[in-house]
This record gives sequence, C-alpha cells and structure tokens, in this order.
Amino acid sequence: MHKVFYCDNGGPLAVEFQAAFHKVMNSLQCQGFAYSGLDARARNSSLHREITDDFYGADHIVSVFIKEPADSWVVPEIRTPWPRKGKIFAFAARSMSESECADAAVSDVVFVIGPGQFENELTRRLKTTL
Repeated sequence: MHKVFYCDNGGPLAVEFQAAFHKVMNSLQCQGFAYSGLDARARNSSLHREITDDFYGADHIVSVFIKEPADSWVVPEIRTPWPRKGKIFAFAARSMSESECADAAVSDVVFVIGPGQFENELTRRLKTTL
C-alpha cells in the first residue's frame, strides 16, 4: 500500500482540503498521513518528530499552500534532498508569484480554485504514479 503524506499550512478551507485528500486516499486505496495547519511554528511543536518521521516514511508528498508558502513546515523539508523515488506534489489555493515558488523550492505548483479541483487534480496525478 502506498503511503502519502499531506500537509497544508492552515487558513480558510484547510478542513475541506484535508477532507478531499482523505477521499482520494480512500478511492485509490492509499495510506494517508495528514497534517493540517503546519505553519513554520510547527517545527518547534511536540509533534515535529512524528511529522518528520511520516514525511520521510512516505512514498509521495502532497503539500497545499493555503497561506504564504514561507509560513509552512514543509518548505525546509522540500529543500532537502528527498531519499525516495516518489513525487512531491505542490498545490496552491492562492496566487503565488514566481519568486514565492522559488522561495518555497517548488517548481511545479498546481493552482487550484478549491477543494473540489484539488481532489480531481490529486487523483489524476497520483494515478499516474501508483
């Protein structure tokens, strides 16, 4: 069973994006590890070790930037070489400039209007890798 790590950095619709992620995991029979509201402060939380273990134990990574990408737990991890053959999928629920994408170390950000479009795009992209 494929393991997929999900995180968003909180904000409006975070609950709906996480629910869409779980729907995709159920439909594709993947094991999902989901964390919502992982802003930069989460690096100092008591959950940091668990989050890190789930991140590096996953086959694929899904990150949704709902707020500023710089305020995200995942950005420093994405900048680190990832020891898996899986993919890192980055989605943005807001407009991001090229410099914000560069700062977030993501080159292929998919812009989504809301949780429904996110669900469709994630399903389509994961199906090509499973």
